[in-house]
Amino acid sequence: MTDMSAHFSLRSSEGNSPEENAQLDQSFRSDLKSILNECKKLNLSTSVQLIESRLENIPQTEGELTMLADVIFAELRGKLFLFVPPHRASFYEAKIVNDVTATAFPRATQELRAAGNCFACGLHTACVFHCMRGLEGGLASIASEVEVNASFENWKTIIDQIGKKIASLRETLPKGSEKQERIQFLSEAAKEFWHFKDGWRNHVAHAHATYTEPQAQAVMGHVVSFFEVLSTKLNERL
Repeated sequence: MTDMSAHFSLRSSEGNSPEENAQLDQSFRSDLKSILNECKKLNLSTSVQLIESRLENIPQTEGELTMLADVIFAELRGKLFLFVPPHRASFYEAKIVNDVTATAFPRATQELRAAGNCFACGLHTACVFHCMRGLEGGLASIASEVEVNASFENWKTIIDQIGKKIASLRETLPKGSEKQERIQFLSEAAKEFWHFKDGWRNHVAHAHATYTEPQAQAVMGHVVSFFEVLSTKLNERL
């Protein structure tokens, strides 16, 4: 808007050559098109219609320019804008996980993106809630890996059965480094889910706790780190 006003003022100056005025008109239209794009993003329908009608027939008087600006600002007053502090802004619509995790766990990645948006907007308990929702896919992937039915809503039941399956694999798999690596990976992943369940999932799912900004950021960081390890060997079972 400031650039547009400046170009208009220069256009109104006496002594400009026709070539200079043509260049200023072009700059003015470029400013107007930029404003038009922003108005479309904000769904300012009246402003959009008015600007589109003036792209070719640009304002010639200060009064016309003032009216155009007044319409835009009047319509903006009907919109609600939220301020995100700089230290949380980077979490909004952010790439929360690495590419490997995003490919392996697409639905969990969506939940973690939602968690980042909630964190950016100061909805810290909601951030933790979305993190726990994201973990559902991780739990299902481990359950599928050891042939456990993950359709139960109770995490304890699923984790208990995963533990029994891992114990069985420990006895039945052929000895060797491959067995040791697999058992260790599955055991550590299953153990993490006990921490997630008892530390946060049960509390946030049943409205037993609220979370501060540092707590939410710590939970989100923990869940993201967990998925980035999990995705090196497992993926979302759709």
